[in-house]
Amino acid sequence: RREFINSSIKAITSLSLAGLLAGSVMGQSKGVFWSDLASPDTNTKLYIVKGYDIYGATRKAIELAGGLAGVVKKGDRILVKPNMSFNRAPEYGANTHPDVVTAVVDMVYKAGAKQVYIVDNTVEQARGSYDISGIENAGKSAGAKVILFNQRDTREIKIPSAQKLKSTTIHRLCLECDAIINVPVAKSHNLTKLSLSIKNLMGLAGEGRWRWHKNISKCLADFYSYVKPPVTIMDASRILLRNGPSGGNLNDVKWTNMIIVSKDGVACDAYATTLFGMAPSDIGYIKECANRGLGITDPEQVKFIKETI
Repeated sequence: RREFINSSIKAITSLSLAGLLAGSVMGQSKGVFWSDLASPDTNTKLYIVKGYDIYGATRKAIELAGGLAGVVKKGDRILVKPNMSFNRAPEYGANTHPDVVTAVVDMVYKAGAKQVYIVDNTVEQARGSYDISGIENAGKSAGAKVILFNQRDTREIKIPSAQKLKSTTIHRLCLECDAIINVPVAKSHNLTKLSLSIKNLMGLAGEGRWRWHKNISKCLADFYSYVKPPVTIMDASRILLRNGPSGGNLNDVKWTNMIIVSKDGVACDAYATTLFGMAPSDIGYIKECANRGLGITDPEQVKFIKETI
C-alpha cells in the first residue's frame, strides 16, 4: 500500500462535483447511527479548498461536495461537533476555528434543518473553553443552541462489534438528533500523535474516558464504528504542529489555510497526516479503523477535488 503522502503530487482529474452524499439516505428513526449510510466505497472523495477566508473556504468546500442535502432534511435536528476543549483563542489552533463553525451552521440551516445543536465534553473548564474559543458566540450568532456538556444528559450505549470499548456513555443529543456533523481541527496530540476527526468524536462521550487511554486506538475505533457521522468537515486552516492538544505557543502553529470535506472520516484523517509530515500508518487509530474496513487510507482509492479561492 502506498503511503497517503504520495497523494499530494497526484494529478487531479476532472470529476463531477455533485453527490458526495448522494448515497446517503436519511429517514431512519432517531438514535440509529449511520455506519451503513456513511460506509466508504471505491469512489471516496476528498474536497479540499484553500483560501485565507476561512468562512468562505468552508462554504466552498461544502458546496463542492454537493451541499448537505444528503445529510440534512427539512425539519431535522442536527448535532454539530467541533473541537472546543481548551481555553485558547482561535489563533492557537487548539480548537476548531469559529468561522468554520459559523459556516457549517449556516449551511446546515440552508439545507433545511429545524435546529442545530453544538456540544463538546471539554478537557478544560467548559465555560471558559466555550467562550475563549469563540465557538459559543459563533454558534449562537448563527442560530445554533450551544449546550454545556452535563453528565446528567448522558446515556449508556452498548457497542456490539467492539473489541475493547463494549459500553460507554454518550450525550443524549447523539441519540435524539437526526445526524451528527463532525467538525474537527487538525492538531498534534501527546497521546495519539495527532487529533483529527476520529479522535474529535471522543468529545461526545461522558465520564470514564480516561479508561480508554490504555487501549486508545482500539477504543477510538470501537466508538467510531458506533457513531460514524455521515460527513466530516475538517478545519486545517491552521494546524498545531507541537505540544498538542492544548498548545499555547504561536510558534507551534502553522497556517495552511485549508478546509477538507469528506463522507469518509478515515480518508480525511489519512490525508491530514501528510500535513504533519506523517503517514496514516503512523497513527494507531487510523490504522485500526482502516483494518476494520471503516474507511480508506489508500490514495489510489480516493478522488481529490481541489480548489483555491
